[in-house]
Parts: sequence; C-alpha cells; structure tokens
Amino acid sequence: MAKNIGTLALSASSYQERSQSSRLVDSWSEETALELQATTARVKSEVTALQGQEKTINSNTTLSDTGKFDQVRIAVQDFITRLRWLRDLKGTLETRCGNVYGNLFILKPSTRNEIVQGLRDAAIVSAIWALPPDQRDVEYLKSSEADLIEVMRALQDAPMPLVSSEVRLRADDQRAARLEPARYRKFIETGELLGEVSAILDDCLDLGREFGLDVKENIDELGPKIRVALDFAIEHVGGRGKKVLHT
Repeated sequence: MAKNIGTLALSASSYQERSQSSRLVDSWSEETALELQATTARVKSEVTALQGQEKTINSNTTLSDTGKFDQVRIAVQDFITRLRWLRDLKGTLETRCGNVYGNLFILKPSTRNEIVQGLRDAAIVSAIWALPPDQRDVEYLKSSEADLIEVMRALQDAPMPLVSSEVRLRADDQRAARLEPARYRKFIETGELLGEVSAILDDCLDLGREFGLDVKENIDELGPKIRVALDFAIEHVGGRGKKVLHT
C-alpha cells in the first residue's frame, strides 16, 4: 500500500523490475509478459512524473505548507484521473477472461429444440437423482473424463444441485486442461496478468485516498463463477501461487 508518492515510486520501480524477470512472468508466453512489462513501464513513467511535480511544488518558497499540500493534492488528483487507461486495461482483461471461460466451461445444448432438450435433460437428471450423493459425484467425474457433454450439462443445469461443488469444479478444470490446453493456459495467464494489473491499480488508488480524494473503488467485475474457476486453475497449475510478483 502506498503511503506517499515516494513510496509509490519505489513500488513502481519494483513492479517494473519484477515484470522483467520473475518466476511468474518467466512462465508466461512472450505476448503476456510484454503486456505486463509495457504496463509497469507506463506506470513507472507516470509516477516518476508525479514525483517530479511534487519536488517542484515543495521547492517553491512562496507557498505555505498548506499551499504546497493543496498543490500536490491537485497533482495527485490529475494522476488518478489519468489512470483511466489502467482501469480500462483491467476491464479488457476481465472481458478476455470471461470470453475464454465461456469457451472452456460453458457447455452448449445438443439441440436448438428446447422441448427435446428439456426431455433429454429431465431423463438424465431423473436417473442420476436416484443415486446416492457420492455416486452422483462419481457419475459426473466419469462423464467429464469421457466428455459426455449431454450428461454434464444436464447435471449442471438441474433445478437443484446434484453434484458437489468441489467435484464439479475439479472435474470441469481437468476437462478444460485436457481438451483445450492452449486455451486453458491462456485463461490462467490472463487471470494472473489481471491480478497483477489490479494490484498495481490498488496501490495507485491508495495514494489518492491518502490525500483525501474521492476515489472510485477497484471492483472485481469477473463474476463469481469465473472468479472461482480462475482461482482454482491458478492454484492448481504447477503448484504456482497467484501473487508471485508480490512475494
């Protein structure tokens, strides 16, 4: 958390240095790594410019301490306003995650005829419903391994949960990784990049709050289903954590 402009400048330098080489970034594709590096370079440039403004203001002997604070506060407000690009980048990454999530985890009906599909789903749900809870989980796992989309989708859309959330999460994750490894890797990389961009944005916004500015909150816009799937995937790939840049 930034406590003043100088602290944020140190953080910006650290972000830029770590984006050049870290265990997290080194595991990414070149495209994803370059996107983070461009982001940290721009943040560093803008924070450095703000630090220069602060130095100029504080060296102005015609201003009182209150006057200097007010002028620096205005500079910080301008800095926060210019961060619109960083918010926009975060929104773009959230959209990318949502799109890839849809391709990986949302199962489409096998027919456009809603009546026929409803009858098929009802038959599947009725058969699974009669089983003990642990056996329902086993059936979902087996359907996932065999890529029986019709069964999986019927169970996912059942009026009441038939499969434990933990089993469904694990099965869906393993299926995505097995069938779409490149897209699954992109899902994780984009999510990790989103996490780093969001952390940087938080640090910058904290500076505004410390100067008493009315700062718009940095809200996670992914949605609960995407967030849960993303966090699970990140935590279970290669034993790597989500916040390597911040360790």
